Amino acid sequence: DENTTSYPLFIKTNSSTLDEGAGNVRFVVRADGKVGIGTTSPDTKLDIVGDDFAGASLKIERTGDGENDDPALRLNRSGTVDANDRIGGIYFQDNDTSLALIRGEKIGANDGRLDFVVPNGSAVGNTTAPVMTIQNDKVGIGTINPGVALEVIGDISGSSTSTGSFGNIQLDHQLRLRRTDATGAFGTLQFDSAGLILNTTAAGYSSLIIKNNGSEKARFDSSGDLTMKGGRIYIRESDDGNNAVAITR
Repeated sequence: DENTTSYPLFIKTNSSTLDEGAGNVRFVVRADGKVGIGTTSPDTKLDIVGDDFAGASLKIERTGDGENDDPALRLNRSGTVDANDRIGGIYFQDNDTSLALIRGEKIGANDGRLDFVVPNGSAVGNTTAPVMTIQNDKVGIGTINPGVALEVIGDISGSSTSTGSFGNIQLDHQLRLRRTDATGAFGTLQFDSAGLILNTTAAGYSSLIIKNNGSEKARFDSSGDLTMKGGRIYIRESDDGNNAVAITR
């Protein structure tokens, strides 16, 4: 108990007696150097236990003025820290089982990476891949090595405020679609003063192809030729359905 050498220092609250054997222990420092607030059995260097938000919260407050001296929680690793070493993490746990994690990792000499780890249906493990990464002013979702400002590996879905409707994606310059093979070839969709421009940048990938259910229906090639497969071309004066010119097989 608190009267043994296991607790070299403890603080109690007791409104009726000064007897150290009575009352509730509020603060203890164990012989092994662990500190407990609200618990007599701390299992880490500092263990805070409470039964409500205020009792189990840690508040860091700054009262001075100025821009730079903000209140801070510092996670520092000293000694030799190599590339790919982890330098700190905030773990979100359920009964000591980690279900989510925000973790920092060293990448280069002075480069860091911030990972957001939220496993799907399992606890956080040492090899659990992050769902989002911030590195070198770039954000990656589904990848830990983003090559552009935002890189997503996987599907993207957008919606507006109502169920079943869709939102907008606004790009101020151009949309780039890149192949995943070793060629790195890509095409761009750009809207400027000349109109809507579709452009490809690599030899062998210079055609615009229209397909229906995987079957090719039309193709613009690099020479400007248009090839239609099994279709018709209609040129109309208006939306009344009357054809000025119809080209069929």
